[in-house]
Amino acid sequence: MLNDPEDSIIPDIEYRNELNNLQNDNSENYEFDDPSDTENSINSKETEIDEVEEYQKIVDNLRDANEKLEIDFKQNNLLSASLLSFKRNKSKDEIKRIVKLQIFYKKILKIFIDNKPNYKFDLLDVGNNRKSSEYANDIYDNDDEITNTPRKQNSKKITKKDSYYSRFLNRFKVESSNNRMFPREYGRSGIANVPVIDNDNNDHPILSEDFLSNALKIPRILFNDLKRSHKNVVKNLPIKFPNRVYEGNGIVFIGGGKFSWLSLLSLENLRLSGSKLPVELMIPSEKDYEPQLCEEILPRLNAKCILVNDIFPDLKRNGFNDEYQIRGYQYKSIAILVSSFKNVLLLDSDNVVVSNPDSLFESEPFLSKGLVLWPDFWRRMTNPLYYEIANIKLGKKRVRNSFDDITPIDYYSNGRENYYSDIPLHDRLNSIPDGSTESGQILINKSTHSGAILLSFYYNFFGPSHYYPLFSQGSKGEGDKETIIAAANFYKLPFYQVKKLVDVIGYWRHEPIEYIGVGMIQYDPITDFENVKEYSQKIIKDTSKYDESRFNEFFNKERSKPIFIHCNYPKLDPVSLRKENKLFFTKPGGKVRTRMYKDQFYLDYDFELRQWQIIRKYFCLNIDKNKEIGLKLNYLRLLGVESLDYCPFINEQIQFLKQTQDEIHIE
Repeated sequence: MLNDPEDSIIPDIEYRNELNNLQNDNSENYEFDDPSDTENSINSKETEIDEVEEYQKIVDNLRDANEKLEIDFKQNNLLSASLLSFKRNKSKDEIKRIVKLQIFYKKILKIFIDNKPNYKFDLLDVGNNRKSSEYANDIYDNDDEITNTPRKQNSKKITKKDSYYSRFLNRFKVESSNNRMFPREYGRSGIANVPVIDNDNNDHPILSEDFLSNALKIPRILFNDLKRSHKNVVKNLPIKFPNRVYEGNGIVFIGGGKFSWLSLLSLENLRLSGSKLPVELMIPSEKDYEPQLCEEILPRLNAKCILVNDIFPDLKRNGFNDEYQIRGYQYKSIAILVSSFKNVLLLDSDNVVVSNPDSLFESEPFLSKGLVLWPDFWRRMTNPLYYEIANIKLGKKRVRNSFDDITPIDYYSNGRENYYSDIPLHDRLNSIPDGSTESGQILINKSTHSGAILLSFYYNFFGPSHYYPLFSQGSKGEGDKETIIAAANFYKLPFYQVKKLVDVIGYWRHEPIEYIGVGMIQYDPITDFENVKEYSQKIIKDTSKYDESRFNEFFNKERSKPIFIHCNYPKLDPVSLRKENKLFFTKPGGKVRTRMYKDQFYLDYDFELRQWQIIRKYFCLNIDKNKEIGLKLNYLRLLGVESLDYCPFINEQIQFLKQTQDEIHIE
């Protein structure tokens, strides 16, 4: 039986010691309120009582969790026994950290929920359908002052005979009364996807305040609601994290389902790059726990699993308290919060390291900036109303030219442009700089950028229904990607955007003849930072007419060093690759195998072959001589397959790659 106090997940006596110690510890000051604001200042006596109550709740919750595990143990010996052992195996320092962070983030969540927006956008992008958009626009009184678009009445009648609109109407009746939901509607600018560099010479619009105001329409009632929410959250958010809860440098991945496998693949690549930094794999829920991975494989790679529920015990698969749903992109901000590192390199599970990243933590630009971000393919589409919601006053003069914030302004601006229609919104003072962010990798100092991390958590908490549409307006990649840079910009915190633009890696397909991109190449910020200094000196001596292309041509492949290949589509999962037949293309005579990463460059090894050799290592070989052969992961079990089932398929691909190495360039 597990009822004995000595068998509890984390012994009660240690928690009770923490209760006593932290009751008498006055050094913790999270500064949740402005001390000068007497209306909102916290009475110290009440706070002390609240702290004791919170600690006691944590002890009770852990005891309840222990009892639940005991019940689960009887139903599933392997999983529950392993998870129980994992949860019990915590040091006193880890216990203290968990106690502090549980209390801290419970207060953060209370701030969010107490100031939640009452209105929101429909999670379904029904505004893309013109009929439903016009229909919704007649129901909702969009304030045309906001969009600067004359309002047009919809003369087309929509009847319940149309099954889609019947479902939509029924849903509207429910959602409008319960959640006050607004379908997305787009104005005359519509949804725009403007590349940072247009090789096709398309005539793209100036992404001015005028243009971006006429994309996503935002009803006045929703605008006012968000403005209230943002103001109150910022007013009450703390300015720092609790003391001694984050330390050191480390790398974080997010697991769960097949992402646990992809994280392991990325981790193996990380170690092959020479990286020695510790790694934490965030496990979203107890159901996602992987005994073999967490207890046998990761420790040998200087890595470990961390459970989100340790820090956020109220977070379940369907959200907080069965109401506030957390899924997909939103877990990225949570991963930064629950990791134990002070300086974090957060990597998507399908992001493969191709150059040792350890020196990033000890070099410029990270040392002076504290936040390093990488570019996406697209220009920034943030709605101008975000700046009003956040009470950010934008300047009327141009301060940069897209990515180029190095060249003096008078090289490309005469100072007489109309700020509303002639200057790109995100080239103006206090705006978030162009281009958009690719958040498959984020390097951040949690000490210097604590405010940005917490505000970003708020943006992500209400992301799908509010801030993702505001930041991206339905353009490609809408999600968490702009939340951290927006939060840093709000607090005027420094950050560095890598100047070298993202590149594509892929192959050419026959019939139809087209290029298939399978991944994104991102570049080393240390080299990039040195290139910035060189370009700054070069531009001072250059008196010729400004040519925008020269900036991008200077930050080229030859001057840069690849550091990440984000293998985002298709994922390097042999199960789905075989099922979806992704390794073959059709040409006259039948189907032929292909190299997906055919145009690799500046690498001294065969990138694709290495991935499949790692796949074979875990799917087919005896990774632990004392254990059975093969990989035992939840996603394989749920699919009803064994890793060994894929060994013939894997071996065939490895043989093919070895025979076609002359098709790629190896340095």
